[in-house]
Amino acid sequence: MTIQELAEGRIDFKGQKTSDDIVRVILIASTFLSFVIGFAFSSLMMTMSTFALCNVALCLVSLFHETLMYLADSDIYYRLSCLLGPCSIGIQ
Repeated sequence: MTIQELAEGRIDFKGQKTSDDIVRVILIASTFLSFVIGFAFSSLMMTMSTFALCNVALCLVSLFHETLMYLADSDIYYRLSCLLGPCSIGIQ
């Protein structure tokens, strides 16, 4: 195995598209929700606060989605890490 094969990263296009779709839907929904709440209360502070909380939720959802994807294929990631260094179990 050459150094180029070890250094070359593989892109998960399906997972990347899924994450992008989740982020886009949550951003659009949070923008709409923030506008409606801010308009109902006639408060720019409520609008920005709601949008900020929704963005925190977006970050958490994105983080957990990526973590779940990692855990679903953790055996693959473990095998790839064994190529770069010593493995504790010895799977090669």
